[in-house]
Amino acid sequence: MKLIIPKIVEKLNLSDYAKEFGDQTMDVWVNPDKEVGEMHDRNIERTNLIINKLIELKAERQSKGEKWFEDVGKGLQAEFLANLEAADKKAKEWYSIIWSQGEDETRVTIEEVSKLAETAKESDPMFFRWICEKTIDMIVAHRVNRKN
Repeated sequence: MKLIIPKIVEKLNLSDYAKEFGDQTMDVWVNPDKEVGEMHDRNIERTNLIINKLIELKAERQSKGEKWFEDVGKGLQAEFLANLEAADKKAKEWYSIIWSQGEDETRVTIEEVSKLAETAKESDPMFFRWICEKTIDMIVAHRVNRKN
């Protein structure tokens, strides 16, 4: 038997965030393959590790003092922040993939995801976070939904 499992793309209605969006939607690939799923999981793990290292660094700064931080801690902080920035870029790459599986005119580049995040930060700080969280919610809902 030859069975082809299609990419399933659902619409995220932006009017669920605010009615002013009208009929604008975004495409969300709700059944990403193993490779794309693992890409997301690895990036979450990496991000959590970096955040924990920054928390540990803050505690060390308090216990070892400002001299230590100036001599050692600042370099570590810069390294951790650079790693966090790289993880953020990877997350935007993942969203670009997830939001680009519909029609050609709905595809989104990493640069467009970055621009959307920056624009939203200035004009509506919760919007980008909301579409990211809704995207994850849609993927999880698809995975746990039993089809009859």
